[in-house]
Amino acid sequence: MDVFKIKRVVVLNYIKKVAISGIIVNDIEKSMSEFTKLIINNAEVPIREVNEVLIDNNFYIAFTFDLDTLDTILLQDIMKLKEGYELEII
Repeated sequence: MDVFKIKRVVVLNYIKKVAISGIIVNDIEKSMSEFTKLIINNAEVPIREVNEVLIDNNFYIAFTFDLDTLDTILLQDIMKLKEGYELEII
């Protein structure tokens, strides 16, 4: 199973997106293009963009999602994610 280990979650209000940064931990090396969704509370959330972000002098992957596509409860759950939490990635 492939997991995405959270570093930080931020809301980018000015562009109406939420970004989840972290690292991918997987058993087999896969290219980034093979990952299309994060599983958050049993919901498959499609990844819209993949970027890199610099946090504390380390580079992390940052997945962004459109705020308009997330329901309120799912957005609240995303905002509660803390550093080190692991999400399944497919």
